[in-house]
Amino acid sequence: MTSEQQRQYTAATETLRAANRVVITTHKNPDGDAVGSVCALRNALLERGIAARVILPTPAPTNLCWIAGAADMEVFDGERHASVIASADTLVVLDVNAVARFEPVASAMRQSEARIVCIDHHVHPEAFAHVQCTDTDAPATCSMLFDILRALNDGSSFSRAVAEPLYVGIMTDTGNF
Repeated sequence: MTSEQQRQYTAATETLRAANRVVITTHKNPDGDAVGSVCALRNALLERGIAARVILPTPAPTNLCWIAGAADMEVFDGERHASVIASADTLVVLDVNAVARFEPVASAMRQSEARIVCIDHHVHPEAFAHVQCTDTDAPATCSMLFDILRALNDGSSFSRAVAEPLYVGIMTDTGNF
């Protein structure tokens, strides 16, 4: 990991550590890495006593809805979610390298004064976040999130509700390793 990447990972960790009300999103038509990362982060933040909600641009596939926290994922509705996004102090975008990939949630986020964190492993990232954590050598966003959450937990182990979604994301984005 380069020193710039280490700085990005640290900035993402410290922003999450300071958060109180977080909204988490990912790309349209979420896959295993997307669903795994939003669920793992939501579950980890809730365990720390931080209010966290997942708002998706489109529904998750039913074959991933068994993951801990997936039942609480919400699909974006402008009337219902604009105030939720506006009241958050931190917005986290996972597994996304371009704003168009998470519309219409992105439009609501642009109206917010919250700090935006993007954690992603795809090439050619657009710089749309205050904290842009990009690691194109990472096999999955969940593998990046593993390192960030481990730092957030000061090296402590994860609960099953955090570990299992991380595993799903890594397994699916690597083609079963």
